[in-house]
Amino acid sequence: MRILVLLLLPVWLCSACTALPAEERAFAVALCVEKTAEEWHVHGRIPTYQPGGGYMTVAGEGGSFSAALADMDAASPMRINLSQLRLLAVDVSLAESGGLLNLLTTLSNRRDMRMQCAVALTDEPLQSVAEALKPAAGTRLSKALDLMLNARMEQGSILPATLSDVLRLGERQSPILIALAMAEGDVSLSGGYTADGVYLSVDETALLSLLLGHAKTLRIEVTEGSAEVRDAAVKVCLDEDLARVELTLTATASSLTQEALEQGLADSILGLLTRLSTAGCDVLGLGRQAAMHTHDVTQWQTLNWPEKYRDIRWQVSVGVSGPA
Repeated sequence: MRILVLLLLPVWLCSACTALPAEERAFAVALCVEKTAEEWHVHGRIPTYQPGGGYMTVAGEGGSFSAALADMDAASPMRINLSQLRLLAVDVSLAESGGLLNLLTTLSNRRDMRMQCAVALTDEPLQSVAEALKPAAGTRLSKALDLMLNARMEQGSILPATLSDVLRLGERQSPILIALAMAEGDVSLSGGYTADGVYLSVDETALLSLLLGHAKTLRIEVTEGSAEVRDAAVKVCLDEDLARVELTLTATASSLTQEALEQGLADSILGLLTRLSTAGCDVLGLGRQAAMHTHDVTQWQTLNWPEKYRDIRWQVSVGVSGPA
């Protein structure tokens, strides 16, 4: 029995060293990241852990992203933990330079990283964004961000874009990240960005929300007018270099005739999908259908889907019933 106790004691001591009590950690709710020509800058939004509540921003910088995180950790009153992170805001220039995926992969490799955090791109000053992240009266910032994200997704103003989603899609479907802006000192989430930093307006994001089936009811703006729609169903078929998109929905209210709404939606969707495919953004995941016709990894690589996708031709048809 003594031998058993002696063997278990070192193991218990080692686990006690690594298991830092929760009250000795600062749980970041938001993390803002930017890269200048020579340095990385990070800004973490953490609770003050004071009786009156409140939040503070801790910052770090360094020659690498890891060095900047370590510098932020050193500046914090407690060790930073990312297991409660709700929002990751990244400077859009990092996406434009092609460095976004490496950043997201690095973060995903952290043991404490919350993979369900939302990923947003912005061209706003990141320190200002961090300071503007404040909860509504009587609520926690984490809860306020959850409510804001869910409301914007239901409205079709943004698309779901968690760290897990973005990394899971891979090369056979392209993510649309959340667009973050500042409006009168407050953070606004509406519209989107491709992973390469191509901006999408709120109206364009709403169209994609329809095509991807994320919003049950939606207000749609087209060139000639607007409509309230619901019960959207989409069928997408790939035939060689032609992609056919068939959309049916119900209009509950519309400023347009049925024919004008169908034509307006078809024209808007065709223009948007053509623009995205030219930019190499496979938002509908046609790469998944293309992969079904390949038999192994080598054949898929030979297909060179990213380049082939840029030459895709689109055919869009829309059927509207109502308004009812």
